[in-house]
Amino acid sequence: MGLDMSILAKQYSSNSVDNVNEHGWKIVSNTYEVGYWRKANAIHNWFVKNVQDGRDDCQQAYVSRSQLADLSSICKQVLAARNTENANEIAAKLLPTTSGFFFGNPADDYYKQQDLAFVQQARAEIFTGLKVFYNSSW
Repeated sequence: MGLDMSILAKQYSSNSVDNVNEHGWKIVSNTYEVGYWRKANAIHNWFVKNVQDGRDDCQQAYVSRSQLADLSSICKQVLAARNTENANEIAAKLLPTTSGFFFGNPADDYYKQQDLAFVQQARAEIFTGLKVFYNSSW
């Protein structure tokens, strides 16, 4: 049990009558899971504070290009400081953790380097023509 988190990219379809599935249902969007984490406490906390207006309600939340760029920049800074003597202080300042049963121990390095690296690389330009959403569930 724990927090599952993902970044979804949605591509919305046109109103064409040719855009239907085998049941004749109109396809309005395609959704792609482009990132997935478990218990990435600090990243989830950032999304709650900066994208979800402080509401941790497990609803899909639209992530603007500027928000994605901000998070990318923060992750880049945390990764750059990873092997320095003040790495923990920099990470705690830029990506503070939060407490709670579903998060695991905030003292653990639960958000791994590959998670930060993905978010840092998931810059707005790779999502051209797509809408980006953050999704979490307990």
